[in-house]
Amino acid sequence: MQLSGGYMLILLQNARPAKKPDPYTQLSLGKQQEVTNVHMRASDPVWEQGFTFLVNNPESDSLFIKVGVVFDVISLDRYVKHLY
Repeated sequence: MQLSGGYMLILLQNARPAKKPDPYTQLSLGKQQEVTNVHMRASDPVWEQGFTFLVNNPESDSLFIKVGVVFDVISLDRYVKHLY
């Protein structure tokens, strides 16, 4: 039996307490990419966001999920100054 394409619905609810504040999540499937809202100064974010992806080939397409934090330029500036 050959599987045809379809849609994948992802509901991202929350994350475990994070060590760093300002988390967000990036989801990608093929060339499609979605990013959640950033929760500033939150160590236990609750997104409750839904995303829909078009799945062309269910046997080979993969969903990638990345949890990251917003890059704080001010903090980097302070860090770089300490290197000199």
